[in-house]
Amino acid sequence: MIKATVDLTEVDRGFAALGAAARNLGPVFTDLKKPLRLDQRQHAQRREGPEGAWPAKSPVTLEREARSKARAKKLGKKARRSRRLLGRLPGAITVKADGHRVLAFSKARWSRVHQDGGRGGRGARIPARPFLWASKKMLLLAKVRLKRHLTEAW
Repeated sequence: MIKATVDLTEVDRGFAALGAAARNLGPVFTDLKKPLRLDQRQHAQRREGPEGAWPAKSPVTLEREARSKARAKKLGKKARRSRRLLGRLPGAITVKADGHRVLAFSKARWSRVHQDGGRGGRGARIPARPFLWASKKMLLLAKVRLKRHLTEAW
C-alpha cells in the first residue's frame, strides 16, 4: 500500500489559538474527498506523473497490444478487451477523510512497483509511472477551501 502523509502539527498549534470552529477541519477534508479521487484517476487517464508524461511503452508491450487488438477484431463481440496500462490501479484508489487529513491510497499490493518502478511479476522491469500524487490544481483547491473555512471561522 502506498500513502503520503503530511505533518500538520505546527498548523494544528495555530488553530488552537483560533478556537474550536477553526480546528474542526473534518468538513473541509470530507469535501475534498471527491475532487482528490477524481484528481488521482485523471493521472492514470492522462498518463502523467508529477514530473511529466510517463515513459513510453516498450516495443514488446506495443507488439502484445497489437496482437491482442488483431485477435479481438477477428473474434468480434466474443473478444475480451485488452488490459489497460496499470490494470485496476486507478479503481483501487481509496480516499478517506477525518478531522486531521484527507488521505488517498492504493489498495493494490503491487501498486508500489508501478509508482516507483522496479521488478514486477516474472522479473519484468517496470518503469516508474507515478499515479498517486496531488496535482497543483488539487493543492490549490485544498488551499482555497481551507482558507475559506478559516476565514469563516475567524
